[in-house]
Amino acid sequence: MKILYVEDNPLDAELLVTALKRQTPPMDCRIAGSLKEGLSILDQRPDIDLALIDIVLPDGSGLELLKEIRQMAPAPATVILTGAGDEESAVAALKTGADDYIVKSDGYLQRLPMLLKDALSRFRDETRRRSRPLSVLYAESSVDDVELTRRHFSLHAPHIRVDTVPTAAGVMDRLNACATDAGRSYDVLLLDYRLPDKSALELIKEIRLEKGFDLPVVLATGHGSEETAVQALRLGFSDYVIKSSGYLFKLPGTLEHAYQSDQLRRERSRLSKSEAQNRFQAELLRNAPVIAAFYDLEYKIVWANRAYEDAAGLALDELVGKKCYAVWGFSRMCDACPVVSALETGEPRENELMPYSRKFGPESQRVWLSRGTPVRDDHGEIIGAIEFAVDITDRKKSEQERERLMTAIAQAGETVMITNAGGIIEYVNPAFEAVTGYSLAESIGKTPRILHSGKQDKAFYRNLWGTISQGRVWKGRMVNKRKDGTFYTEASTISAVRDAAGTIVNYVAVKRDISAILLAEKERDELQEQLLQAQKLESVGRLAGGIAHDFNNMLSIILGYGETIVSELRPEDPLRDDALEIVEAGKRSAALTRQLLAFSRKQTLQPVVLNLNFLIKGLEKMLARLIGEDIELEFDLCEDLFPVMADPGQVEQVIMNLSVNARDAMPRGGRLTIKTFNSVFDPAAVKERVSVLSGEYVVISMADTGCGMDKETLNQIFDPFFTTKEKGRGTGLGLSTVYGIIKQSNGNIRAYSEPGKGTTFRICLPRTQKDQQPADNAAAKHETRGSGEQILVVEDDEPLGRLCRRILISFDYEVTLVTDVEKALQAVAENGFRPDLLLTDVIMPGMSGKALAERLRSTMPDLKVLYMSGYTDDTIAHHGLLDSGTPFIQKPFASRALGEKVKEVLEGGRT
Repeated sequence: MKILYVEDNPLDAELLVTALKRQTPPMDCRIAGSLKEGLSILDQRPDIDLALIDIVLPDGSGLELLKEIRQMAPAPATVILTGAGDEESAVAALKTGADDYIVKSDGYLQRLPMLLKDALSRFRDETRRRSRPLSVLYAESSVDDVELTRRHFSLHAPHIRVDTVPTAAGVMDRLNACATDAGRSYDVLLLDYRLPDKSALELIKEIRLEKGFDLPVVLATGHGSEETAVQALRLGFSDYVIKSSGYLFKLPGTLEHAYQSDQLRRERSRLSKSEAQNRFQAELLRNAPVIAAFYDLEYKIVWANRAYEDAAGLALDELVGKKCYAVWGFSRMCDACPVVSALETGEPRENELMPYSRKFGPESQRVWLSRGTPVRDDHGEIIGAIEFAVDITDRKKSEQERERLMTAIAQAGETVMITNAGGIIEYVNPAFEAVTGYSLAESIGKTPRILHSGKQDKAFYRNLWGTISQGRVWKGRMVNKRKDGTFYTEASTISAVRDAAGTIVNYVAVKRDISAILLAEKERDELQEQLLQAQKLESVGRLAGGIAHDFNNMLSIILGYGETIVSELRPEDPLRDDALEIVEAGKRSAALTRQLLAFSRKQTLQPVVLNLNFLIKGLEKMLARLIGEDIELEFDLCEDLFPVMADPGQVEQVIMNLSVNARDAMPRGGRLTIKTFNSVFDPAAVKERVSVLSGEYVVISMADTGCGMDKETLNQIFDPFFTTKEKGRGTGLGLSTVYGIIKQSNGNIRAYSEPGKGTTFRICLPRTQKDQQPADNAAAKHETRGSGEQILVVEDDEPLGRLCRRILISFDYEVTLVTDVEKALQAVAENGFRPDLLLTDVIMPGMSGKALAERLRSTMPDLKVLYMSGYTDDTIAHHGLLDSGTPFIQKPFASRALGEKVKEVLEGGRT
């Protein structure tokens, strides 16, 4: 025997090869270390008899190699090696086409040689048996029976080709067509006893007596019809099969036996006419693929065919004269030997036998379906018996596989429930017990109503039972109730099971608890909704931030010149009130711009280390006046609150905005509770919060007892310009500003609300590890007037530059204005101008304000610099100007603010 062993473990390979070499004769074994190498050897060595394949290979599964081998012609026999406890892989291998498997356990090397020889023998027997296709005409009115038979043959007997008709008339039409078409014929006719237009017994009379069709006919009948089967044999049926449990596994052997018996009958009939015909018949029987032997009245072998010799491992001359039981290694006749029964009763008998082969030893035991038929002389006297036997080991293994599959159902993760046709529970698997809490004993005899939750109405169950009672499959979801009263959702598939007559006898429900999946889907949808909301706010924020620079430049001009006009007009001048209105409108516009920038998270913040408790306590009196006496204000502040890094003015704005909204939600009074506490977000909690990293946070909770909001309103509250207030009472920027401030501070804000149950806002700000700096009590407002210091103003917006010059001149500074960087450099380099301070826009054509300052400081190291910009934080940060301590003034600015800032920088150290 030539063996290919595919194994990547060198030690296992060496041990196995050594064991095979000790056999008599030694087995020739070639080693391959991978799937790829194994395929290469098989391509080069078509003489390989058997492939022994480890299930786990470095470049794939042994099952993949098995599939490739099954496509080869000629293909070797295959045996799969699996690890202990991997019976599931072994079953998969048998389904894929393996001839056998063995588990790597204690003593497997001793069992392996016999198993390999047995597998090869079975493989060769099966190859011979399936070398010739068998054509069967099947008369059956049940569509389900036909479909089951076709499916079974495709899996277990692919050499049997089935053609079906539903009526007796159809049988006659096919047989008449075969009679006129020489190229068309059937090997065996399979008739169901109950055909709609004629019984099988009536049909056989027409086939045999009236039409004279001569082909083997097998009867398929139901339980309790043994008398019918006997009558059928007398009328000319070759054999019969009873439709009982597992009959499909017997059917191929019965059809093959009928065909072989018919072939032998035909050969006997032909060879009896002449000696030549007799020799031909003997040779045909000699080479028949099923084993055949003739026994005398003393049960001694008179003759046997080659298949018998091969199975027994003995030549014909060694077999003749021996009793059959001695050939197969027994000391006496089998208890149910069909040959003995046939000789004693004079009737054919059939039974399953389990002999082993002398050729391969006791471990080669097979299962044979043996049929003994008495042989009579011309006077009707029994002179011996002929035996035909078919190896049904594979069929038996298939039955065992079915049992394993039933075991798998019992161990499946899905719940399985089987009821009778009336809906009474007959079986539930352990998974059902685990999910529902009802044991098998508690379930049997009950109906599925024990699981009813009341979540489905009667129409739902009417539709379900209406579907399955018609034999159709029902698929859907339902909410059921466990024994402990808790609800769960399951996906169910319920199917009808029919008997051989087509009557529904059972219902099978396969179910899966999907409660966790539905919860995960809901959480995913909520997260997706949050993400879309954040993206929507981000896109509007980019739009708001994009217009900030030009708008702030224009507002600077409006406010600057407006304040100048107001300062130069006398109090009694009628135009002074008009000018004040212009200034106030400019301030409101600047405030609106700041709100837009706060919403877009792009305003310039001045963060410091804060204890939020101190900030909230400082707002207590203001908040009490703001919300009114009819609203109770409560504080619940954590004593050991983490510090945070935030802009105190912006945080105050957030608290004020939320307090105003709470007041408006409680027009008839109520309670506003402000609470602080520390929180640590772990990765699992982070999944429920968009844009929040795991870590330590400080949480401000602001809860009111107001009217609350529905889900639709809650989803829009942070949208810019969205408001539920009546016209004229709000811009719709309050909460969008709050959202922007918190997001820019690397925090998160969430709202929780239901109509009539109030609203809670939770603000999360990350803990900072920096130390809190003491307040600089010495800091005071600078005197805005200068002393004639030289200031170089560089501003590419000329109107704004002229305004800056005018403001600074009014504060007693000497001012030189240029509108581009080159002129600034020229004024210093060529004209010898030595300014005390550079006031420059951050971003200008050709060169940034920072680059200009560095160029000028190369010759004037003591030059003071003050930056100004209407751009947003992220744009300025791109130019590197948000370092701590960098003097900066945000446009638009008031005249006095510019004067104070310039004075502050001139009096400070070099920056």
